[in-house]
Formats: sequence, C-alpha cells, structure tokens
Amino acid sequence: RYERFLSEEALEGLQQVPGVQLLGTWDPTRRTPTFAVRAERDPDQLAEKLSSRGVYCTHGNHYAPELVDKAMGVDGVTRLSFMHYNTVEEVQRVLRILREVV
Repeated sequence: RYERFLSEEALEGLQQVPGVQLLGTWDPTRRTPTFAVRAERDPDQLAEKLSSRGVYCTHGNHYAPELVDKAMGVDGVTRLSFMHYNTVEEVQRVLRILREVV
C-alpha cells in the first residue's frame, strides 16, 4: 500500500512537470513506483543533471531494447524509482529538482 501511495504522489507530480513524458500507464494500481521518463534532454544528460543534484537515477534501455528502442521508438529513458524506504518528502524533492533541470 505504501509503495502505491508513493506512486500516486509521483504520478500526480509528474503531471505538473512541463516537458516530461512518462512511458507506461498513469494508473497507480497497475504499476510499481518505478518511472521511465523522457524530456527534451537526452536520457543520459537528464540523469547526469539529476545526479549532480543528489537524485539517484539511471538511464538507458534497462535491458529492454526491443521495448524501449524499437516498440516505443525512443533512444533510452531516464528511470526514477521509489521504494518502501523512501518518504513522500523525497518524492517531492525529486519532482522539484526534475522541474528545475528539465
């Protein structure tokens, strides 16, 4: 339940970040709190900007090149993840930093 709550917070916040595209469903009941996002920056540049501000994230095709590169037609994604040990404040901090660097 808590991870779904974090998903709901993240999804609500991602909708408020101009220029960010979420790949996957917006339905928090059908996903984990792991988010593949795209922005105008290349995924590696976005991940580098976020990391420089203390946000741990990854970039690439995450071992799913057929899905990410071919089916979705994008050259990688930036991945943000939240787990049971994260707080709502951490989710909000990531969203704030994402808005600042996009």
